[in-house]
Formats: sequence, structure tokens, C-alpha cells
Amino acid sequence: MTPARVQLVVRRITFALAAAGGLYLYTRFSLMTLPESGCTPVLRYAPGTSLLLDRRPSELALGDGVLFESEPGVVSLGSIGDLRADGSVWIAVDAPDCPAASSEQLGWIPREQVAARVVFATNW
Repeated sequence: MTPARVQLVVRRITFALAAAGGLYLYTRFSLMTLPESGCTPVLRYAPGTSLLLDRRPSELALGDGVLFESEPGVVSLGSIGDLRADGSVWIAVDAPDCPAASSEQLGWIPREQVAARVVFATNW
């Protein structure tokens, strides 16, 4: 194989790996901006905050911000207050002036109902 041919093959492999990596990131993570008007149930996320979400979190920890399915078709924002060994989570909210679904009303939330974990939050 000539050096030019080797270089062409390496370029194609590099492009294919970069495209596969980009596709993986696109399917795993997403961006969301909280509405400017209204309130948020977790005080650390102000209205208008942009959130980077992991749509398939492998691990959850105390204090993580999460989106969870509070009722069929409704996704709510909360923070993990406690974890059980079976994977279910206790969702807490800390904004008294913002009515929101939490484990106070719903009880323990099964791990399958956690739609995403907040990886990064910022107000650009």
C-alpha cells in the first residue's frame, strides 16, 4: 500500500469514528432551557437556566437534579433527596412558592420514571 492510500484509509476511519461519536452524543445528551416566566421547583435552577441533560444516566446520586415522569406524559423537575437499593428515588423540591410534583405526594419514584439527569446548568 502506498503512503497516500494509507493516509486515505486513516482519514476515512477517523471520519467514521468522529461521526459515530457525534451520533452517540446526540442520542445521549440534550439541551433544555427552563421558561423565563414562572418558577422552578429547585432553587438552584432559576427561570431561564439552560440545562445539559443526560437522557440515559447510568448512576444517580444524592442532590442530582433530575427530570422525572410525575404522571403519564408529564415530566417534572426535582432533586434526589434519597436513594434506595432497588434504584427508586425520593424526589425533593425546595422552592416553597412553586407548586410541583414531588415524593411528598407521589412517594418513591421507580428508577424507570427518571427521564434525565442534569449534568450542567448555566445562565448564559
